[in-house]
Amino acid sequence: IISASSGLSGGKSMDNEIQILKSLSLLEKVSSELGLRVSYHRIGQIKESELYHETPVLLDSFHLSNSSNYGYSFFVEMKDYETFIYKKSQEDEDGKMYKFNEAFETGRGSFVLRLNPMVAVIPGLYQIRISSLESSAYRIRSRLTVKRIGDQSASSVLELSYLDPVAEKAKDILNTVIDTYNEEEIKDENRVYSNTLDFIDTRISDLIIELDSVEGG
Repeated sequence: IISASSGLSGGKSMDNEIQILKSLSLLEKVSSELGLRVSYHRIGQIKESELYHETPVLLDSFHLSNSSNYGYSFFVEMKDYETFIYKKSQEDEDGKMYKFNEAFETGRGSFVLRLNPMVAVIPGLYQIRISSLESSAYRIRSRLTVKRIGDQSASSVLELSYLDPVAEKAKDILNTVIDTYNEEEIKDENRVYSNTLDFIDTRISDLIIELDSVEGG
């Protein structure tokens, strides 16, 4: 678990702020910012492990043929830096060979894979999972804990914790949640200021008309 604290104004309702921090709309922005709709896993003989930034293969672009296909996953067998074998399942023995950086189509959509220049290719089987933005946000929310520090009735400091087997991913998610929250707060304040200015401008215009009418009288 990696934790980060975010100080909030004591004038705000902490319960409301907790709900905002765990809202789907905010967490969808977090997922989009970090590209969490797509995850990469190396399939080992005993277990699989999520690779996060350490994946040698990246899904450069994709287009699923049906929105219900979100949640789709496929396997990639890697042997060299030129080609790979696409497999529908881990046991698939009839995979098809494709080249990196070239679009290929399956019954579920079209995809383009590229190599990660920062990671060496390790031959083996990898799984690529695609989820919807909404389901990705739900997954983040299920692992995110937000609670007050200290006096539960008076404290204006919240602690955010995120549970994930990949420490770097947990850290990135926590930082992005806080950054996104702060950005939304600034947007809300700007909207309030803008609406206030619009109201003042309208009132001034009305008063000028009234004054002109009185002066004319």
